[in-house]
Amino acid sequence: MKKVRCELCACVQPARTYHCDLCGVCVHKRDHHSIWLDTCIGSKNQKYFMGALVALLFCCFYSSNLTLTTICHPTLMGGLLLVPDDCSDVFGDIHIAICFVSSVYTLMIAALGIFLLFQQLWLVSHNTTYKSGNKDKWAFTAKVVSGILWNSSVVPHEQWYLLKESQFVYICKLLFFSSVVYL
Repeated sequence: MKKVRCELCACVQPARTYHCDLCGVCVHKRDHHSIWLDTCIGSKNQKYFMGALVALLFCCFYSSNLTLTTICHPTLMGGLLLVPDDCSDVFGDIHIAICFVSSVYTLMIAALGIFLLFQQLWLVSHNTTYKSGNKDKWAFTAKVVSGILWNSSVVPHEQWYLLKESQFVYICKLLFFSSVVYL
């Protein structure tokens, strides 16, 4: 069998190995380059990346719950969990208002984290990566989103209630899959 060498770093590349221009190395089963971790996510660190996403989600929900139950009137749910009940007077003081808005923003970041975690779980369960399945960006993004939302590999056109498929895919691409440009 002929060995394939990388044109940029001259290392031997097994199947599904891609060269990262930012890291300067070849990564086996490369999914993407994380700008937050400043490293490529591949086969060696995929489980740690997903663990970090779970930890991020836990911290986001926990900190938002602590903040909101402190500044809002809390109620006991199930005898175990405090949840905010009445937040009608949070905008009376600027400091409390800033805490409230920060908690809401933290919950929005958690929503993005949930989407990213489900995307990674879907990719792992289908034994693919975003990089290897990204030959046709629009079709692959629609496949990932439809697989997450409807647990299928085919987009059912009659289930797109609010947006056309092209608009929904375009919005998801802008929000979650846009590439970072380094100057």
